[in-house]
Amino acid sequence: MQTNHAYLKNLFLTKDIMILYEDFSSKLKIKFIAYLNLIHILCYLLMIVKKLLRYNFKRKDNMQTNLPIILKNVDILLIGAGKIAKQKYITLKESHFSPTVMAAEIHDDYFLSIFIKKVLVKKSNFKKNIKGYHVIINATGDKRLSKMLFKYRHKYGYLLNCVDMPEYCDFYFGAIARFGDISVTVSTSGASPLLAQKIRDKIARFLPRSLSTLIDSLKKERQNNKETYIQKASSAEKLGKVFIIGCGPNGPQNLTLKALETLEIIDIAFVDNLVGIGIWNILRDMGCEIKSVAKQKGVQRFTQAQINEMMLQAAQEGKCVGRIKGGDPAVFGRVWEEVSFLEQNNITVEVISGITSSLHGALSSGIAPTIRGVSSGIIIVSAHLRESIFNSQWLELVRYGEYTVIVLMAYSFLEKIAHNAQKKGIYMKTPAALISRIDTQEQKTIIGNLQNLPDMASLCEQPAILIIGNSIKHILQHTYTGERIYKT
Repeated sequence: MQTNHAYLKNLFLTKDIMILYEDFSSKLKIKFIAYLNLIHILCYLLMIVKKLLRYNFKRKDNMQTNLPIILKNVDILLIGAGKIAKQKYITLKESHFSPTVMAAEIHDDYFLSIFIKKVLVKKSNFKKNIKGYHVIINATGDKRLSKMLFKYRHKYGYLLNCVDMPEYCDFYFGAIARFGDISVTVSTSGASPLLAQKIRDKIARFLPRSLSTLIDSLKKERQNNKETYIQKASSAEKLGKVFIIGCGPNGPQNLTLKALETLEIIDIAFVDNLVGIGIWNILRDMGCEIKSVAKQKGVQRFTQAQINEMMLQAAQEGKCVGRIKGGDPAVFGRVWEEVSFLEQNNITVEVISGITSSLHGALSSGIAPTIRGVSSGIIIVSAHLRESIFNSQWLELVRYGEYTVIVLMAYSFLEKIAHNAQKKGIYMKTPAALISRIDTQEQKTIIGNLQNLPDMASLCEQPAILIIGNSIKHILQHTYTGERIYKT
């Protein structure tokens, strides 16, 4: 009880409470101490809340609003000749400023070819060296110099920026995306330059390269007071951009990070048939307008020409357009046709690769398409040409068994493939695998050969890819997705 006595004496210094405490029973003493502990904790919490409130009031008093402005015809002094100073110098030159550089020593070879005033700025020569400048940037990291520059900035009439010392700054450098005379600047008021750069990069991605040429013509029109409705419409058209995005097979788990980031910025999406429902859900959650332009064998809601025109119209309205495809656009995704059409109509296009179902399907089924001494390469072909015309030219590649041949859009032509292979005298026991519903819970891998391709088709559903070659003999026994069926 000596510890409790000491605690009570520290908390309450009145004799009356100590006498009352001595009269309590042992149980009441325990409760009494517990209550006092609780009071002590509450007092401590109140003290913390009080400090936080003081901090917030002080912070509100010190908060400053920021006004983004564009400076011109100002004399700038850059103090420092190291790595950070180099970054600031390049930024200033890109904005068409020619700053005076002042430093006691050169710490970066970049400044060897630039005229530098070799001066150590200090109190005794302060006025002589900084007088006459409108803007001063301290890139030395010297806090004492920053304090001195900050102290006298009003007296000598200059705006100050001390790199990585926001408390000594009158202004901050933003992260700048440039398109000729167009500059998009992002600032976090010095809190996180890295975040500002990330946001700038995202903005720069969806703005088209043609903006730099647009601004030149609009500037002339404005100078002549002739900015008309036509020019305004032209401005909207030049802001449009098309992203052709490969989303991989099936769901969002096969999206690349670049594809996912791009889905976040598009205004309207034209979506193909083989794009999984998970991708649709992402687009809906982003508030994107979605139009299905699905094409299937025998069922065609839109021709390729119609899809091209829809993308063009949306881009000319100034929208950020997404052309959403399953797999990789470069693998029978008509990417050349679409990009060529849009470029001919002066629309900026960016193509984003995806995971192709041909390779993902092979590996997820346990088939390694290239194996030393077995298969020295991969050949990806389509089972049909334009207008669903059967393509049999690739069958000659199967004859010698040196490569693994992956056939896309083959499901509807399996009987013809088997018939033509036999007609060409190709060995009909050549291993073949049919992989359907790739990367779904219903994925199936049917293992057989060229001879029984038609029977293999009855064991699975579309969409499916066909793999032919000796690499199938070495199929992995335990590393595969879904169900595996052997058809002998």
